[in-house]
Amino acid sequence: LPRDVPVAFVGTADTTAFQGHRMQWLGALKALVPSAVIRCGVYGPGMSDIVGMALIGFNVAVMRDLNMRAFEVMAAGAFLFTSPMDGLSDLGFVEGEDYLTWGDRASMEAGLGWLLAEPERTLEKAMAAREKVLAGHTYRHRIREMLGSYFDQVRARGGDFDIRELSQGSQPQQAGAKQPKGQEQGEDWLGLTPSNFNSRLRAMV
Repeated sequence: LPRDVPVAFVGTADTTAFQGHRMQWLGALKALVPSAVIRCGVYGPGMSDIVGMALIGFNVAVMRDLNMRAFEVMAAGAFLFTSPMDGLSDLGFVEGEDYLTWGDRASMEAGLGWLLAEPERTLEKAMAAREKVLAGHTYRHRIREMLGSYFDQVRARGGDFDIRELSQGSQPQQAGAKQPKGQEQGEDWLGLTPSNFNSRLRAMV
């Protein structure tokens, strides 16, 4: 997609005590870049379409949290411009190359000026960061890590497990209740059963 939008924010923002300061910073962004696009309540393809048209993806980490928006912005090929957040550098992302941090209005203005002054350079950095995300930080990667950790624990315990330890969707059968037709005893809402659980999860990784 063409990068027709200089800066975009797509996420949640309201006036509660928890997110009130996010509104303040979005106001500062709009004052500094009047053409910035701010959208709330947009998810999925709509979100990625907007961010995918932006040169810069703006982020406000409410509690210095490493939120999903950081990865969504980079995966969409926009350059991540964020308030301080913990953990991003620990994952191999480099400040000034893969993302840039602002901490107050002055640093926000300086950072936006630097990023917008040379859009080709900014886009080149954004594309490099995108490759890092796609190579090791997608939902599939995280699921593999979680399942790998789980199977390590199962092996450490020396054997099998009860599906109910992981599946919060299954409910115990009441005495005298009929088993739904075609449903195996212990089957949960994902169609997982004690007999197929290991094989189906291994197939995912």
